[in-house]
Amino acid sequence: MDTDLITLTGLRVHGRHGVFDHEREAGQDFII
Repeated sequence: MDTDLITLTGLRVHGRHGVFDHEREAGQDFII
């Protein structure tokens, strides 16, 4: 069976999650 591969580089996303309220309000940038 062949396996597919997807590669992501330079992907920047903004997430609004975290433990503290200020983390969920302001959010954080994540770069993959």
